[in-house]
Amino acid sequence: MIAVIVFSKGYVTSGWCLEELVKIIECKKARDLTVVPIFYQVDPSHVRDQKGTFGEAFVNHEEEQRSEKVMRWRNALNEAANLSGFDSSNIRSDAELIENIVQEILEKLNKVSPSEYKDFVGIESKIQELELLVRLKLKDVSRSVGIWGVSGIGKTTLARAVFSRISSQFEIVYFQGNVREESERVGLNHSGKKLIPAIVKDRWAVSEPTFTISRFRNKKILIVFDEVPCLEQIEKLIGHLECFGCGSRIIVTARDKQVLKICGVSSDNMYEVKGLPSDEALKLFSRYAFRLDEPRADYKDLLKRVMEFAKGVPLALKVLGSSLFEKTNINWESTLYNLERNPNPMIQDVLKISYDGLDRQEKTIFLDIACFFAGAEEKFVTEILDDADFECKVGVRNLFDKSLITIGGCNSIEMHDLLQKMGEEIVKQESKDPSKRSRLWHHDDIFHVLRRSKGTEAIECVSLDISKIKEINLKCNAFLNMQNLRFLDFYCPKKSGCRFWDMDGSRWFDFYCQCFLLDKDENVDGCPYCSLDEENVSKVRALQGLEFSSHNIRYFRWFGYPLDSLPSNFAPENLCALIIPGSNIKQLWNGLQHLEKLKHINLMHSKHLLRISNLSMIPNLESLILEGCTSLIEVPSSIQCLNKLVMLNLKGCKSLGSLPTDIHSKFLTHLILSGCSNLKTVPKITFSMIYVYFDRTPITELPLIECSSRLSQLNLEDCSRLESLPSTICELKSLAYLCISGCSKLVNLPQQLGNLNRLQTLSLSRYRGQDLMVGSVWPLLSYLSSLSELDLSDCQITRLPDSLSLLCSLERLNLSRNNFE
Repeated sequence: MIAVIVFSKGYVTSGWCLEELVKIIECKKARDLTVVPIFYQVDPSHVRDQKGTFGEAFVNHEEEQRSEKVMRWRNALNEAANLSGFDSSNIRSDAELIENIVQEILEKLNKVSPSEYKDFVGIESKIQELELLVRLKLKDVSRSVGIWGVSGIGKTTLARAVFSRISSQFEIVYFQGNVREESERVGLNHSGKKLIPAIVKDRWAVSEPTFTISRFRNKKILIVFDEVPCLEQIEKLIGHLECFGCGSRIIVTARDKQVLKICGVSSDNMYEVKGLPSDEALKLFSRYAFRLDEPRADYKDLLKRVMEFAKGVPLALKVLGSSLFEKTNINWESTLYNLERNPNPMIQDVLKISYDGLDRQEKTIFLDIACFFAGAEEKFVTEILDDADFECKVGVRNLFDKSLITIGGCNSIEMHDLLQKMGEEIVKQESKDPSKRSRLWHHDDIFHVLRRSKGTEAIECVSLDISKIKEINLKCNAFLNMQNLRFLDFYCPKKSGCRFWDMDGSRWFDFYCQCFLLDKDENVDGCPYCSLDEENVSKVRALQGLEFSSHNIRYFRWFGYPLDSLPSNFAPENLCALIIPGSNIKQLWNGLQHLEKLKHINLMHSKHLLRISNLSMIPNLESLILEGCTSLIEVPSSIQCLNKLVMLNLKGCKSLGSLPTDIHSKFLTHLILSGCSNLKTVPKITFSMIYVYFDRTPITELPLIECSSRLSQLNLEDCSRLESLPSTICELKSLAYLCISGCSKLVNLPQQLGNLNRLQTLSLSRYRGQDLMVGSVWPLLSYLSSLSELDLSDCQITRLPDSLSLLCSLERLNLSRNNFE
């Protein structure tokens, strides 16, 4: 799109450069290529007219080259020199010259780059109006701008479009999507801890407001806070809006204009997003109803009625248009007739038309997503909702095609809050009595049903935040009449406010705790599995055995499951995930259980668990999470036959004495045995394994490592009996993280350590082998060209070698607790 030509003193001596210049000028004429000339320590007139050193060089060219080629070169130089560009003699320093060049090129790129929003009907004029309000030319002041309007009107789309258009003009940019939903899901404090490091691109950054002010005061920053419900949300996320440097811009979107005022946005800086005018509304609707920019002539009268109902709201136009795609005039008439029955049709009525047009399975999936799974990863939703008679993937794709859902980042299923509220309302209207509704998610409704054992066959899904209820004693028949129960979730967030989200809040919580990736022993604030709240999980008690009559349960999660065994009649043949962290369970079940659909077992922190039963009849198990099961003494040998196992997490199983040395799964990527202090042998490291954690185990040697292994992370911290590393470790082409801190008996490192050319993090803390700096170890390290983080703390180092500079990628170096002279 842009060619940058740097004319220096020696440029014209190169025939290759001149041929390239000719090609650039040809491209400029043929496809309107943007050309930016830079005259670096040369006079533009010398370039244009081939004078001075440029003229001298051409004397040689005319002697050596054909005349027509030399003429092409002269013409190209003349044409390029006449273009607007940069003359270094007019700018004081090279640094300032480069900054000016970069800024102008970025601005040109924004103009010539294809915009992802160019096909959005009616958005370009709104972008231009908002850009005027942002007033980028005012570089000496910060400015807050507000965007407001009803749900579905396009506030977020407009904010993203402007963000994309102007972001290149700022030092730091960040888009905080849907503050309202984010705060409800993972909590404000948690969101703030994620936001600050992301803005400054430093994962060690402190996320306190006082730190924010000092860190950002001199930075030109662009931040968008989308869907803000109140000032408190912003203050907890990042402090005050005035804390940024000159030229910064803060854009806030909200449904309520009053929220913008409270946030400190002046009335002059507010932009109301209104409905599309009739011509643009008709064009947008036609794209979804006819897959054309212009409507079909035979639908003219019907289209007038559609426009009246949609009121120019883009979401309503998209959903209604998608629902009427390829439908006959009779279908259109029927749809519009249903809308006209209400004398004051609202947007919700328009949206419900699309729901009414779904088939039975699609309606089930839509309501499940609206009530429980908005924001969930698509893979998780399809696994849980798959039905024997209907593949959920097809239903999800149909909902996407009908504009009822979108697929966001990390393949998460997103649903507009208007549609979500509509789905919840549809369920509430099933009956005034909660026990006769298909889905229960409000704690008061669930408490009312369970306390009196009023469950009915109408109930299919129950999702309860235990922390919001009073103590409740369940009777044995509390679930007995729920014969169609598919989904049971008793979750217990501590501070995060989340249900399934992982610590980053960025992807669906994948049935296991990822805290092991942080390489820490302590619990992580906000992680629902690490932060099991004993007070909350004990609120639900079952004084007697529980009975279940449903064989349709696909998802069973119960934080702090109170009984020491699963119900005797609990044989859910359709179960996909069994998650009971912090439970009192001692053994899952007696004998064999044929559970072909079961993919995930999580018994994390079940401290009374003694053994796991035979797993040979669970052929599709993908994750087995037993972290913190400190009484576990035995894992069945059948584990080695689980051919689809992806994760095995036994972190902190201190009583476990042995494991099979060979696990045959071709899919096993995560093997976590951290803190298994009685485990004498560990499985061999196979080709599929990516994350292997043997830290704080009593192993004396590493198991066999397949040379072609994809191993990326190997943690051997505090393996105090480990005496050596095999030379084959140096053949691991994918190894990026290696921790051998605290391996007190490890004296020698492999001589080929420098072959690990992808190693990014190496921890040698408390290494007591040869003197790292003057012995034979340092030369091994100096070949690690990709190393970005090196921990040499407490290694008794007395001095550093000059060759430290050979680590050309190093960003973080820890030399604490050493003996420097």
